[in-house]
This record gives sequence, C-alpha cells and structure tokens, in this order.
Amino acid sequence: MKKMSIFIAMLVSLTMLFSLSACKNDNDTGTTPPEQYPYTVTFNTKGGSAVEPKNIEVVLYSPTSIKENHILEGWYFDEKLTVPVEFPLSVDSSFTVYAKWKETLQSMTARFEEFMQEKENKIEKTKTDNSLNFSYEYSIQTIGKAIHYIWKETYDSSTNDNTYIQTRYFNIRFDFGDLTTGYGTASYSMRTNSGYCYSYYDFSSIEQIGNIYRMDLNNTGYTNSGLDVSEKDAQNKLQSNFDLVFMDLKQEFTSLGVYSYILDYNYSYYNVNN
Repeated sequence: MKKMSIFIAMLVSLTMLFSLSACKNDNDTGTTPPEQYPYTVTFNTKGGSAVEPKNIEVVLYSPTSIKENHILEGWYFDEKLTVPVEFPLSVDSSFTVYAKWKETLQSMTARFEEFMQEKENKIEKTKTDNSLNFSYEYSIQTIGKAIHYIWKETYDSSTNDNTYIQTRYFNIRFDFGDLTTGYGTASYSMRTNSGYCYSYYDFSSIEQIGNIYRMDLNNTGYTNSGLDVSEKDAQNKLQSNFDLVFMDLKQEFTSLGVYSYILDYNYSYYNVNN
C-alpha cells in the first residue's frame, strides 16, 4: 500500500511538471493576455477629479467626478457643451467627452452676497434714450437671503402742444435663485391730452410657463378717463414688459460678473463656464 501511494505521488508530480514546462514553452512570460479593445474614451473633467480612460466596447454608466462647489450635470461630445452624451455609450472610435458643471446654489449665494457688500448692498442703474423718449431705472438690494428689486420704465413724448407719458412700475421681492417665490406690486399708467389711465396690482407669486414668467396679478385699483385702455390692456402691457425687464437684468448681471443665477437657479440660461 505504501509503495502504491509513493507511485501515485510521483505520477502527480510528473504531470504538474510537464504542464508547467508546456506553458513555459508556449510563452516565456506566462499566459497570453486578452487583446486590448482598440478604441479609447477619454474624459476631460474640466477641473474636476480625474476619470480613467476606458478601453471598452460600451460604457454603461456616466462616470463620476468631483469639483469643489459644483455639481456634475453630465458629459458632452464637444468642448462648448452643446451635444450631450447618453449612456450606455457605444464606442466605435477613440474620442474625448467633456464634463458640464453647475455651481452650487450655496456657493453662488455667498458669492453674490460678497459682491453686494462691495456695492454697499445696493445696485442702481438709469438709462435714457433721447431718440425714443425712453428712460428706465432700477435698484437692487439684498435683505437677508431675499432680493428687493424696483424697476420703473417711462416713455415720455410730451411737447408744449401734446402730452404722452406711459409708465410701468414693479416692486418685487424674491428669494435668491428662485424667481417663482416673488411677490410685490406692479402698476401701469398713461396720461395724454385726452385723459389718463391708472391701474394698480399686487401679486403673491410668479409662475414659469415654458421660457417666460407670469405674475398672478390681482387688480387693486383702476381709473380711466377719456382713454381707450381697458384694465385688461393695462395688465397685458405689464406682463409683456415683465419679460423685457428680466432679459435686460440677465444681461446686466452677466456684465457685472454675478450672472443670471440670482433670477432662477434652475433656469436654462445659466452659464456654467463662467
């Protein structure tokens, strides 16, 4: 029995030795690794933490990256961030994709508060176009986490023989980054040689409908003498002017370096690269 065990042990040893020799003869460095996938996806994180390139046929999930005070919104095929990547992503060539970031609301709030402190907590602007007899003025103040915004637009073509003055006025407060929390008052007035019209409103909220905003105007006073301007006409004039007001403010904030985030953090006009 003992001789049989010795014989079996020797047989097993010889078999293993033969197997190892065969492997070494086939490849002196060991077994041949699988062939690497020929195409590579490179991830440009645009300031975020690094993401390793991927040499695979399909990238199943969006890779994660971290950037201080920012949220990763997705990946794009172009550096201008106009063509989004959808996952799973098939890889049939080598290419680079780019990260799109959005600054956090907390970071933007702090940045805006610092900006306002440098402006002594108030921004004022006036503009006059003599060729159009047009002028407007506005002021912005911060009150805690809220924005207090006053806008007045006047069109005045009065002469010695004729009087025509039209004014739209808004007094709004809203939380930083969310215009839909807005509430306040608005008014429309027109005065000519023929008569006058005054219409006053308050509102408790602002609704976003597609790419525009609408105030839930509640008429608190309407007076008309000699003019063909209904209360509905006055309301429509305020609503249409409301959009123009914020288009101008977006441009103004961008030029000041604080951008349009303060109007609506979730709206599509933010510029993530600034």
